[in-house]
Amino acid sequence: MSGYSQINGGQVWYELAKAEVNSDARSLFFFLLAPATERPTAGLRRFLPSEPLSFMPDWSLETAQEALRALERADLVRYDPKAALIFVPFLLVMQPCKGPNAVNGAASAIENYPDSPVLAGALEHLAQAAREAAANARERADGDAKKKESAERSAEQMEDLARSLTARLSRVGQGELPLQPPAKGLASPSLGDAKGLQRGSETPSKGLGPAAENKTGSPSEAPSEAPPKGVPRGLRSPFEGASRVTRARARPDPEPEPEEKESPRKPPPRGGPPSRLGSVLGRLGMGKGKDPGGNP
Repeated sequence: MSGYSQINGGQVWYELAKAEVNSDARSLFFFLLAPATERPTAGLRRFLPSEPLSFMPDWSLETAQEALRALERADLVRYDPKAALIFVPFLLVMQPCKGPNAVNGAASAIENYPDSPVLAGALEHLAQAAREAAANARERADGDAKKKESAERSAEQMEDLARSLTARLSRVGQGELPLQPPAKGLASPSLGDAKGLQRGSETPSKGLGPAAENKTGSPSEAPSEAPPKGVPRGLRSPFEGASRVTRARARPDPEPEPEEKESPRKPPPRGGPPSRLGSVLGRLGMGKGKDPGGNP
């Protein structure tokens, strides 16, 4: 039965309906229940959001990320992007580990995984299964004298394994390795806020550094930059603290346009202009002497 997964379809659809997730999240959930690559061990396996893209050509990385975030919000999966591990608790309901061989095999596989909070559910399940296997071995030892020695060794081995698993559970399950909060816009959805991150990028953009510390160790503001040349100390610019009205008034007024000088008027001709009567008398030959207008 290697490579096969036992799935209770009715229970799966009930859990998805109760979680009220969309179709993309449902598709990803089925992919995690029966993956085409690595079979889960006690509900745990390695996973990257880009993995489903090989089997869902119409998906983008952003679609896979959003589907994974939806499953996390519904508490159907737990994902650690740093360790690239995902835990599906529902797998333990459909495929529990029972018996010494199953428990030993799962425990050996988990030893290769790095410590992560997502291991807590699998470790707790395996520790309980090891204790139950030890109890069953002792019951068989009491009923069969010939197999008593072998059953005792199996029971002791399961008890030692249960103690080892419990010790690791206490190490990863007490908040020493907290998961990062999920965030939008990452290839792994638990790396912070989507703002400040490039779409499809797996590394967050550089944020602001920590606040500067003074000699006493308390955070303080970062030292201000030196003011520009010609600006009094304490101001970063000549207009710092000035209102818009003050700035408008500080601007120099435009120079007025020079007025056009009027050209001096020429004095009227001496004796004044000839009168109309004098010109008429001149044409009649009566122009000797002064005409009534005073012209010669």
